[in-house]
Amino acid sequence: LPPAAAGRRPPPPAPNRSTFACPLCDERNLTPQGLIEHCERAHVATARGPIAAVCPICASMPWGDPTYVSRDFLSHLRLRHRCDYTVLTDFEADEDAMFRRALRDSLRTAGFEAQLEEEERILAQVLEQSAREASSSDSAGSESS
Repeated sequence: LPPAAAGRRPPPPAPNRSTFACPLCDERNLTPQGLIEHCERAHVATARGPIAAVCPICASMPWGDPTYVSRDFLSHLRLRHRCDYTVLTDFEADEDAMFRRALRDSLRTAGFEAQLEEEERILAQVLEQSAREASSSDSAGSESS
C-alpha cells in the first residue's frame, strides 16, 4: 500500500437498492416491482388481516430505519412503492434537502413559479448581506487584536 493509503479505511459498500428479499418468505433477488408482484401473488390471498414486517425497500434508503416494522406491510407496498425511487431520489442528499426539493417542484408544477423565484431571489440577497456582515465583523475583530 502507498503510505498515504495505509491509514485509510476502504469506503463502506454501497447498499443494495436494486434487489430485495421478501420479508414474509424465502423469495430473494426481487426488484421493487417484483417484490410487489410477488407479495400480491403469494401473500395477499393467504393473509388474514394485516401482516407486520420490515419493508426491505424502505430499510435500504438513506433515511430508512431497518428496525421499523410496518403494521400492514402489504398495504404499505401498494401505497408507498408504486414509483421507482431510483428515478425520484438523490441518494446523496439528506432528508431536508429532498423535502425542500419536493416542495419547490410541487410549487412549480402548481403554477407558483414566479413567487418561488422571488422568494429565492430574496433569500439569496439575505444570505449575501449576512456573508458581507460576517466578513466585515471578522476583519474588524482582527484589526483590534
